[in-house]
This record gives sequence, structure tokens and C-alpha cells, in this order.
Amino acid sequence: MTAYRPDILIQSPQGKPIAVVEVKNRQHFSRDIAREYRRNLLTHGFYPHGPYFLLTSQDKGYLWTETKE
Repeated sequence: MTAYRPDILIQSPQGKPIAVVEVKNRQHFSRDIAREYRRNLLTHGFYPHGPYFLLTSQDKGYLWTETKE
């Protein structure tokens, strides 16, 4: 099993994740598809948690921000 690595990981000087970026080559990338993809990554613990997560394709992008409760 190979380890998951995001397409782009932006880190602070201390090495903490700031933004995780996933780039997909998919046309007609809908909000529902993006939500499902992110949910799958979260469910399986496949990306480092940071304040921002960007999922982008050739025609759209979706940005999530982590809120502190």
C-alpha cells in the first residue's frame, strides 16, 4: 500500500500544514463530486489537516476552510 501524498502541500516554517491542494483532471467537476472526494479523503485519513483544503480541476475549484469550535 502506497502512502498518500497531496499534489501540493503548503507548510509553515515549523512544518505544520497550512494548505492542502488536490488537482484533478476532470471536466464538469461539480460541487457534489468535490464534496464526495473530500469526504472520502477525510474518512480514510488520507490528508494532513490544515486550515485550508483546495480541490481544483481544469474548469473549477473548491476551497474549504477549517473552523475552530
